[in-house]
Amino acid sequence: MSFIFSRSEVARRRRQLIIQSTKDFIRRYMKRKIGVFGLIVMILFVGLALSAPVIAPHDPVSDTYLAEPFAPPEWYSLISRQYANLPKTTFYGMDIGEWKVESLGSLKEYAEVSKDMDENAFIIRYLNPTDAEGNFTFMAEYTFEYPYETLKTFIYRIRLQIQNFYEYDYIANDGLEAKLTMYISKVGKKQFILYDSTFFGNISYMENPLTIYSTNVEVLQLNNLTTFDNLAERVFRGPGRYRVTLALTINDYGGEPGRERKMEVYLQPINLEAKGMVYGLLGTDYLGRDVWSQFVWGSRVSLAVGILVAIIVLFIAIPLGMIAGYKGGVTDRLLISIFDIIYILPVLPIILLVTMMLRRPSLFAIIALIAIFSWTGLARQIRAWTLSLRERPFVESIKVIGASDAYIMFRYILPQMAPLLVYYITVIIPGAILTEAGISLLGLGDPTTTSWGMMIQEAQAGAAILKGAWWWVMPPIAGIILLCMAFIFIGFTLDEIVNPRLRRR
Repeated sequence: MSFIFSRSEVARRRRQLIIQSTKDFIRRYMKRKIGVFGLIVMILFVGLALSAPVIAPHDPVSDTYLAEPFAPPEWYSLISRQYANLPKTTFYGMDIGEWKVESLGSLKEYAEVSKDMDENAFIIRYLNPTDAEGNFTFMAEYTFEYPYETLKTFIYRIRLQIQNFYEYDYIANDGLEAKLTMYISKVGKKQFILYDSTFFGNISYMENPLTIYSTNVEVLQLNNLTTFDNLAERVFRGPGRYRVTLALTINDYGGEPGRERKMEVYLQPINLEAKGMVYGLLGTDYLGRDVWSQFVWGSRVSLAVGILVAIIVLFIAIPLGMIAGYKGGVTDRLLISIFDIIYILPVLPIILLVTMMLRRPSLFAIIALIAIFSWTGLARQIRAWTLSLRERPFVESIKVIGASDAYIMFRYILPQMAPLLVYYITVIIPGAILTEAGISLLGLGDPTTTSWGMMIQEAQAGAAILKGAWWWVMPPIAGIILLCMAFIFIGFTLDEIVNPRLRRR
């Protein structure tokens, strides 16, 4: 009696077999706790890496001074009274509609002040068609509530454009000049100067905002303070109402009879930024960068290193190992000699030497170097598997029908190795992650990317331990350990499932 099945029936039975095998594999995998733990940890890190643009919007390299250097995490304020009322980074966007405006001076009748609500800017136009001399002063005040006890640093940004159609003439001592002064104070307390400068000609700061740091030496000198003083601490003394004042004075010294003297000033207050002394989920590093963003983006780099190295290793090791095992003879002896030579080389010193020779080692160069010296072990194992599989009856029967060597190797022998290759991938990935971390820890990583190894190296160089900034050191170390353990646990579990001898342990 013979059974003849149609192609559709064969395909259906094959699908059923695959589904049943998959269900059986999942059932056996889920019985192993370390395998489940490793899978959960790996999924968490993969999800963290994929969601990096959403949950970590700050650039881990270039977004500096988001808060004070070595600022602890914000949740510190919940567990310690010492950090209970430390300021968080706060932006005070200065809406033009909330400013109190006043015009002063003997020539105020020749000035016109308007508000551009779309651009959130003041526009001051001065036009004097007479021979009258004097001045005009534009005053604007903005008040805001500050809820914290103290502050170390604040930054004020404003855009300024002056179009002076009748410039001041030093020789004739006539024309127009503009003087801009900015103050900050707690309401009812002493005023401190933020900016004081006089302009005699056309000037434009439209493209680049005028940025005033409270720590600038020039600002300290304006207030008769030394470099050891802290302007922010003197201004911000506990919760209350604070005021920013702009004073623009146009001095008119006269000019040629009958000639109009014109000036137009564009003032756009952007914001006042109070730098936090606590910040985010994981605080800041020595440059005020967000450690949480570094950790999240570092997970991307570490995973990319491990996965790309594994892919490159597979592309090198599979064909060479299979050719050596299947062909045998001179080909086998030649390839196995190459395997042995590369295998005995001191990998890490060579990688370090090559990266030192590169002026600016890129991440892809490091990945390539790790992969080049990591494939020989897998190639030797594939050779051994191929030697065993090529003697099987199913291979001999395929040879009889005239199949080519390449077809036999990649169509019939390679699928037999798939479960073991998956196990080896889970071993290669943590090895590559640890190697990249070691290279970066020695200061030879790619400075343009943030990996966990680079985070540890910068924390060491930035004296994080001495500063007590554990939130900068511990996350990358914990990330490397957990991610490597996850892949090792997954690999161990896969090896138990595909290798029946290990199930008897």
